[in-house]
Amino acid sequence: MDLRPFTKEEQQFAEENHDLVYAFLNEKKLSEDEYYDVVVFGYLRAVQEYCGTTKLRKYKFSTLAWKRMQHTLADYYKYIASPKRNAQVISLNEPLDSDDGLCLEDVISYDDYMSEIKEELLMHELARQLPSREMRIVRMKVRGCKMHEIAKAERLTFQEINRLLDNIYPTVRKIFYG
Repeated sequence: MDLRPFTKEEQQFAEENHDLVYAFLNEKKLSEDEYYDVVVFGYLRAVQEYCGTTKLRKYKFSTLAWKRMQHTLADYYKYIASPKRNAQVISLNEPLDSDDGLCLEDVISYDDYMSEIKEELLMHELARQLPSREMRIVRMKVRGCKMHEIAKAERLTFQEINRLLDNIYPTVRKIFYG
């Protein structure tokens, strides 16, 4: 459920029960500065669900809010732990473990460097020939994004993404393989 602007009733209800957010953070021993902005969205979704679904009113709001905040926190931890957000960063100027004082930039092959430049130029040419949405999809695929991430970011179905990729393929083939 995506958040929408609150009604007056939802605003008032959210204000009256806002202490649940702090109770949750305290119970989980989480810093308010670091995690308030994470769990509050689960709380706000719970407010809208509870106020908008009469069947939920037979339960305590605090139970629903707690579950939504827990779910939002779990999603945040998965997001943070994603491999693409935890890539190892190295410096080209950092000395290698050798006595001769060589840096990584000293031992990188010129051919590898030129290959990277060539790939970058090919991507620029591709960007020149493709519409911006298709190019965003290509960049997400190159970065290793999953189909559901692309679908969410571009607000497309899997079938629409596959159709666009099928349409893009001849252009990619022409640019990269002549």
